[in-house]
Amino acid sequence: MKSAQLRGGRLVFPADLTKGRKERAVPVPADFYAALDAFKGKTWLWEGYVPGLKAAIAAKGWPTHQLKDDFSPQRLYYWVETLFADYRKAYPDRPVLTTHMFRKRAFTLAWNAGIDPRRAAIAYGCNVDTLMRHYVGMDEQQVTDEVFGQMNGKPEKGCRGE
Repeated sequence: MKSAQLRGGRLVFPADLTKGRKERAVPVPADFYAALDAFKGKTWLWEGYVPGLKAAIAAKGWPTHQLKDDFSPQRLYYWVETLFADYRKAYPDRPVLTTHMFRKRAFTLAWNAGIDPRRAAIAYGCNVDTLMRHYVGMDEQQVTDEVFGQMNGKPEKGCRGE
């Protein structure tokens, strides 16, 4: 992300970076926005990680002489990919961790909060059918019990914690 994408209390995703080719401006909590605003670099949002990384490595007593002081978005991306690959190697019996799982988590949180899936689909820039089919993690038996309970006039405690 570029630093200019942080503005007005929001993270702004330009149209050319979103699936639906529409700009999305996502509000973030004020304290988080302030922390990002204080951290951001001149061009890139994460430029400040390099000195912080060097300090963290030095604090562990590890050598820092081979660290490059300049920020490279590509190098940061590859580092994150390496973290995901290391996780897969360390936990081969767990599901493969991907960045797409964050999207599923966001949709599931919206579902569990009782947010209408059509509204969540609009907010996240996704087709509602795709959202429900691929992204919302739910207990199908709980959903079945809730639906049939409501049809028979007996509301059941459902998958949304109602």
